[in-house]
Amino acid sequence: MSPFLPADCSARKGLDVKSKEQRARAPLSSTFRDACVTILDRRIKVVAWVAMLVYVVSSCASEPDRAKAWSPLTPADEIQIIIQICLPNKAVSFEDVEVELTGIPFAKTMREERAANGYRETGDSRATVPVTERQIDPERAIVRRWVPGSGADQLNRSFLGFGEVLNRDGILSASGDHIYLWSNSEKNQPIYEKEGHRLNDTIALDVSAEVNGEFVTYWYKPPGKIPTGQFSNWHEPISQETKSDKEHSRNPTFWNLTHGRDIEIHPVTGNAPKIRYRLMTVEEYYDQYRFWKRAQKAVGEKFFRGVVSEDREKRHFVPKLLGSIPVC
Repeated sequence: MSPFLPADCSARKGLDVKSKEQRARAPLSSTFRDACVTILDRRIKVVAWVAMLVYVVSSCASEPDRAKAWSPLTPADEIQIIIQICLPNKAVSFEDVEVELTGIPFAKTMREERAANGYRETGDSRATVPVTERQIDPERAIVRRWVPGSGADQLNRSFLGFGEVLNRDGILSASGDHIYLWSNSEKNQPIYEKEGHRLNDTIALDVSAEVNGEFVTYWYKPPGKIPTGQFSNWHEPISQETKSDKEHSRNPTFWNLTHGRDIEIHPVTGNAPKIRYRLMTVEEYYDQYRFWKRAQKAVGEKFFRGVVSEDREKRHFVPKLLGSIPVC
């Protein structure tokens, strides 16, 4: 029996024949014979397609340079805004925690990481000094754990609402995200940090913070010139939006900005969050925190595996940074 034919195609069920010779002489109906031929033809095509697919895959695998030459990742030398937010009227506390790094791969630079995943970077590499404390013991690291407070001035959340309005190649867009607790100022004010986009693409930024039980959105516009070797001074927001402002405005601010209009200015009141900026390449930002990225994996294994979402909200870890951050 042919391996490509079902049993029913080798001998029709119910055919009244008595011997092999009679079965050989018994003619199949033309309809049944055509059906068997069609099945055979389809199965041969399936085998052919599988063989072609194996050939294509093996051909691609034999030419790795072609795959490495194309990368969907952001270019390593692209310059982006690094953003820090400070809450002037809040306080934050941390405690040092030691984590074991045994079994966790050593930290790699961005180029090393991308090369290990099959991507080849162009251009010259830059040596970036880590901004985290040096790991004297390669199998241990000291990280900082946020200690949630209960006082009125104590931080009770490890993140803030954060948004960007961008103009990328003529396409206007607004996005909503979060910016996470990162460190503290010299007076223990909470500092948040986030990697943004290119300066020329960034129209405005917004941060949402709770004020007297109500969330207020604060708006910022990056200056035309931002330093590259260090952060700028702290900047005040240019406008704010309370719940009442939003209810009485014809359009929300993000809608105006994504339709070619400017920010509707509302007076900023109270101790509003302050912002500062710095320009860095994607590669520089990644490499300066490469040792922290290794410690993060250990933190995840030790403190987050099997933890439910309610408890996760009160668990937050940050790197132990060198230097200090000025008061805002």
